[in-house]
Amino acid sequence: MQSHLIRVENESNIDSILQQFWQTEELSIKKLSLSEEEEFCENHFTATYKINKEGRFVVKLHIYRDINKLGNTRGMAVSRLFAIEIKFKSDAEFEWEYKSFMEEYEKLGHMSRNKELVAKISYFLPHHAVPRKESITTKLRVVFDGSYKSPNSNSLNSVSGVGQILQPDIFTLLVRFRVNKIAFMADIKQMYRQKLTDPDDQNWQRIVWRKSLYYNIKEYKLFTVTYGAASAPFLATRCLHQTSLDCKHPKLLNYLI
Repeated sequence: MQSHLIRVENESNIDSILQQFWQTEELSIKKLSLSEEEEFCENHFTATYKINKEGRFVVKLHIYRDINKLGNTRGMAVSRLFAIEIKFKSDAEFEWEYKSFMEEYEKLGHMSRNKELVAKISYFLPHHAVPRKESITTKLRVVFDGSYKSPNSNSLNSVSGVGQILQPDIFTLLVRFRVNKIAFMADIKQMYRQKLTDPDDQNWQRIVWRKSLYYNIKEYKLFTVTYGAASAPFLATRCLHQTSLDCKHPKLLNYLI
């Protein structure tokens, strides 16, 4: 009987495999040091945030790079509005939900007509709809696009600092739910829009809008922290943390999500 020799080769590095295994199994440890951009955002926030007479936070955008590199986006914002209006003609429900959202936005004082006569350097945020059919309350949300690039390939988000992630990761949240017998959850209505944007920075949050085709297109300013802006998540959560610090309850920081 003739014997056959079978040769098996494994080119995998056992050290590399073990390293990958331990990296997968180890607990996530929050980094202690901040990047240069994250440190800028933190210092910028602490140096510039205010609380107005109504007790609301007033924050400045984290402009991390040269703001003068932003190009003119008004024409593109108008083109986006025209595209939305075309869809209105074929979808009455979409039109009603979109206009209702914008009407409420203005009614709550979160945006208003821009009445400045002197032209200033500004940035226009194109907007579009994000359907939320599973939501009990708001079936459609209008999102303002801070990533939309101007003709010179820059956007508001490209010149803004993002800031560190302050929310705990999913692993930490799951562990918290296993520590005690009872867990409390709460939601902040319109969390981003509870924080006002400094008036000097509102020119970077302009939009174009009109209630119907029978009106001229008008310019508006957004007065609050705006979802769609790169710095919005950090600003919103950082204000929560600051509330804890200002109330002299730093231990609450361990429970804020």
